[in-house]
Amino acid sequence: MMIKTHWKNLLKIWLIVLGTCAIFFGYIYLTDHVYLFWGDEMQEVVQQTTYLYNLIHNGELSFYSFSYGMGATTFINLYSYFGSPSFYLFLLLPKAEYIVSAMPFVDILRFLLISTFA
Repeated sequence: MMIKTHWKNLLKIWLIVLGTCAIFFGYIYLTDHVYLFWGDEMQEVVQQTTYLYNLIHNGELSFYSFSYGMGATTFINLYSYFGSPSFYLFLLLPKAEYIVSAMPFVDILRFLLISTFA
């Protein structure tokens, strides 16, 4: 009985958070406003995710790339980004330009899953 109540409470929290996000992001996108977020996520994560997205979709992924700065191993990118389950959600997007718009949704989904199963 206690477990059933626990899952009902989690479902209520999920619905409240997702409903609030749907209203917030729906307002932003439907009224042509811009949702800006900066810091490490905008300066590093979006850039690296877009770079790897383009490498994979263009079929140019290798262990060493001269298109990355003055030439660097992509093993670090393989290790840190391919290990993230949220990266695979970005690979489902039709264009790399959608990564910036999808980043908040993936973050919210990731945090909800972590908080639910932690």
